[in-house]
Amino acid sequence: MLRRFAAKILDSLIMVLLTGLAIAGAVALARPIAFHVEPEISFAVLYPWWLLLVPVFLVAIPVAYETAFVALRGATPGKRALRLRIVGPEGTAPTWNRSFARTLAQIPSAAFAGLGYLIAIADWNRKTLHDRLCNTLVIHDLPGTAGINKAMDSLTDRACPMCGSPARPEIPCPACGEPDSSRKLLN
Repeated sequence: MLRRFAAKILDSLIMVLLTGLAIAGAVALARPIAFHVEPEISFAVLYPWWLLLVPVFLVAIPVAYETAFVALRGATPGKRALRLRIVGPEGTAPTWNRSFARTLAQIPSAAFAGLGYLIAIADWNRKTLHDRLCNTLVIHDLPGTAGINKAMDSLTDRACPMCGSPARPEIPCPACGEPDSSRKLLN
């Protein structure tokens, strides 16, 4: 859980840097235009056009950053630095649509003092609200396929062969106590 928080801080710092560079570039482009106008055209000086781009930069850059890195690499640079990866229900990097939806679903996760993130503390699989909404899972990027196998077990329901009730892969069946080694995947 702390790794995810540290990764979010790293990604936030990167996004602040990228957004700041974009805004500085817009100001640098607008400065010659704003100061080479006639004095009676004060509207262009007082309300430069580049101020309209600031909200676009503040939204578009973080959304594009998160969506593109998750869809293409399965993790943002902050998550990669801390050896975390996001997987979809197939065990691979989420699709572009799922990545975009996950990025937008982080807004309600952050709302109400971050309750969408805090529910991961009580969740047995450490899933946040946006992970639940988009059916994704953040895993430790382990060598080999151990991380993918764990993710696939966590994302698929299993049925107990004795009673047929769905149960978590890691624990015995809550209905009859059958161990998880004999579970079959539900269709």
